[in-house]
Amino acid sequence: MATIRRYKGVRVEHWRAEVCCRGIRDAATLKTEEEARAWARRREDELQAGPPPPRTQRLPGEIIPPRGYEPLTRAQVRARATPLAPLCGVYFLLLGDEIVYVGKSANVHKRIHEHARAFKFDAVAIEPCEPFEASMIEVVYLAKFRPINNRIGHKVAAEPYEAAA
Repeated sequence: MATIRRYKGVRVEHWRAEVCCRGIRDAATLKTEEEARAWARRREDELQAGPPPPRTQRLPGEIIPPRGYEPLTRAQVRARATPLAPLCGVYFLLLGDEIVYVGKSANVHKRIHEHARAFKFDAVAIEPCEPFEASMIEVVYLAKFRPINNRIGHKVAAEPYEAAA
């Protein structure tokens, strides 16, 4: 028996056809109701006519890994694990090749996660340092890179960065 449902989006309307035959489920999303009904009839006929296609020849809930992939054992996972301890340092958020934000934190990983909602970035660089050094190092990088998402006047003097000779 097939189920046909209409989904209406902001700009697009589509139809979802779902079939279940001999314990095998399949579904497709199509542009029109007629296409969805035709697909459902064809698919039900295929499932009733013979053995299921190879991609559905598995038991419900069975997970099949990609060919040639051997999952890790618990011992291998444990051997690769590293503790996620708080890391103090200065971090850089990048969008493409541009540094869009420089910050410091006593727990860099947590702070970067918090930034994911505020800034658009696709890469992160971290310079670990001691907590008492973080503020001074951050100011150096703010002056040097002038990231677009930092409030520069807040922490850095107006003069551009010049490396000490």
